[in-house]
Amino acid sequence: MARSPFVLCTRKLKAGVFWYARFYHPENPRKYVVRATGVAYTDKKGHNRLAAYDAARGMIDTVLLRGGDNNFLEYVTAFWAPGSPYIKMRELGNKTPFSAIYLDYNRSGIKLHVATYKPFQKVSVSKLSIAMIEDWKLYCLKKGVGVRRLNATMQALRVPIRYLYDRQEIDRNPFDRIKPVPYHAPEKGILNREEVHKLLEVKESDPRASLAVLLAAFCGLRRGEIRGLRWEDVDLEKKLLYIRHNLVYGESLKGCKWGSERTVFFPSALLPKILEVRNFAKYKAPENYVLCEINSDNPIGLGFARSAFVRMMKAIGIDETSQKKRNLTLHGMRHTFVSLARAVGIPDIEVQALAGHKSAEMMSHYSHGSQIIDFTETRKRFEAIEQERAQ
Repeated sequence: MARSPFVLCTRKLKAGVFWYARFYHPENPRKYVVRATGVAYTDKKGHNRLAAYDAARGMIDTVLLRGGDNNFLEYVTAFWAPGSPYIKMRELGNKTPFSAIYLDYNRSGIKLHVATYKPFQKVSVSKLSIAMIEDWKLYCLKKGVGVRRLNATMQALRVPIRYLYDRQEIDRNPFDRIKPVPYHAPEKGILNREEVHKLLEVKESDPRASLAVLLAAFCGLRRGEIRGLRWEDVDLEKKLLYIRHNLVYGESLKGCKWGSERTVFFPSALLPKILEVRNFAKYKAPENYVLCEINSDNPIGLGFARSAFVRMMKAIGIDETSQKKRNLTLHGMRHTFVSLARAVGIPDIEVQALAGHKSAEMMSHYSHGSQIIDFTETRKRFEAIEQERAQ
């Protein structure tokens, strides 16, 4: 009688007890791998053994059984698929799930730039060599793949191979000797003082559009923070914003990038803009988004602020050609904010905290900067540029 290709077992994790499956190598019964089924041990109906069995049975064709004998391309493609063992472990065990955008980005990189490379199509994981990977890098560069995209796709390959190596399913990791392609990011362009104040004078038919751009230029907010701002985060009396959320496209509301929750001031000139949006908004409960869609309580789309930025740049005399030449982007308005804040004499430790930057060099400053800011005094110094301009 043939032996079943797997047996069920359980593991106790922080989130509870879950069913796992032990898959046996078809030619060597002593060799096996264990994979999470994603099924909890019990629920209201009792033990979930049957559900776990069905989940494990559905994994037979894709689960890694032969380590280095697995086809490289098939393996890395399945590795980033939703419900793969690695993804499930991140979700259930480590409590650090990947965003849907990140998984899609990795899969698209493999599809576009890895699957098209013929030497990768038939090679097994164990036969993958340093020379082959280096040749693939050159292939991508000749094909016109950008350096950032190439390095990101290489990371999408590096992680699955390291995963096998750490599990001792392969004897070597060729990516240990592979270095990223050097990348020198172009410096972000910023607006000068005159251009920044012209933004306040732009008459947008949709007040949400102008506020989205002004929050980046005058408060240093990231796009996800602009989309995730809710009315309960806005203190109109004290002119403060409590930056607590980041809203990535396709994902639910989560904490700010790099743990950069913070409090920032908004200049008095922005108060009428915020009130205009509030009067315009149909949904204005504390939990509603400040910038939401007109006929629903959903936040503005990913491209809303970007399109608004392009329009407002044109409105102050900077056409799209000039925007590209100067490398002006919505995210670059954070750089504009930092430059303006420093220009009016706000100490770096406060600027660091207001912008939510978290570099290694200024880590200690960032950790304490928000605790020493006098927001009223800092706002006065920032608004001095408007008074200076009016004189």
